[in-house]
Amino acid sequence: MVSVICCIYNSIGVARRCLEALAEKSTPGSIEVVLVDNHAPDEAVREYIQAYQRLHYGWVRIVDPGKNLGCHDGWNFGYKAANDNEYLVKLDDDTVILTERWAEKMAAALHVVPQMGYVSADIDAKQKNVYETHIIEEYTFQVPVQGIIGFSCVMFRRSDVDIWGPMRVGA
Repeated sequence: MVSVICCIYNSIGVARRCLEALAEKSTPGSIEVVLVDNHAPDEAVREYIQAYQRLHYGWVRIVDPGKNLGCHDGWNFGYKAANDNEYLVKLDDDTVILTERWAEKMAAALHVVPQMGYVSADIDAKQKNVYETHIIEEYTFQVPVQGIIGFSCVMFRRSDVDIWGPMRVGA
């Protein structure tokens, strides 16, 4: 199982698109969703995530730090509240999942290549990425050799996060 940690702060429309796609593209029983209530200025966001949790009871939880912690500290808060699953996802609330069974596919990639630290969706809209393609077993991996890797949807192994420590900005 995968723990998906999503800090909710953006507008109701943005959060709704993210969470509806998450439910639509995920296999029931394959993920738990930890929504970090990051105290969005729009009260409708809090009402929406509570309704979303009721609709998806059993696999969606809301955790509330009592204030806006920001992206990385909010994720750290959610990580501490997540179940003890092998894989962890940082999902930004302005990200829309497009791929069916996305969590299983990302977890399979980390399983197939144990030395890989994380897998991520490519969201680069500012520059052209140049990739090397690698095929390992039945999986095709594209590794950027030029460009950036998007961190709006990234999966880590829990054991690696336990070693690396909390997410932080900067060095």
